[in-house]
Amino acid sequence: MDFRELIKKRRSVRKFKDEKIDSEKIKEILSILDEIPTAGNLQSFFVYVVTDDELIKKVISEGFMKAYFDYAPLLFVFCAHPENASKYGDRGRNLFSIQDATIATTYVMLEVVNQGLSSVWVGAFYPDVVSRLLDIPSKYLPVSILPVGYPDEEPIKKERKSINELSKWIG
Repeated sequence: MDFRELIKKRRSVRKFKDEKIDSEKIKEILSILDEIPTAGNLQSFFVYVVTDDELIKKVISEGFMKAYFDYAPLLFVFCAHPENASKYGDRGRNLFSIQDATIATTYVMLEVVNQGLSSVWVGAFYPDVVSRLLDIPSKYLPVSILPVGYPDEEPIKKERKSINELSKWIG
């Protein structure tokens, strides 16, 4: 798919079909993880792949601040690994590792679209609850969750800010 077409096709989908995603397709999505740019090439992120329906429902019902949907056949939980970026001191631990996790989320989100699936970025969740439910060790900090599935809705394109509102040329 052309890159611009991919970007335009990506929309936040909150209603997914009750259809499992083939493990080979999930592996294909995950195969991009070692191509993602990261601070100092440290790859200070980790991804949990959740496909168990009961666990997904628990994460959505207990871990989200507000659930905008009630089902997704797959959750990717992106975590920062702060100590892995300690080479850069506090800035590495407190910023670079989080940036690495968000960059990973973005790349995976785009590959999800490339694979004919849809997703929605979730940042409004309780990291401590999600960590407990998924048994995530304290060395990882959950940063974002990407529910993924086959879309069961066609989201309308929302009005966006102009390029002039989002940028300023200097020089």
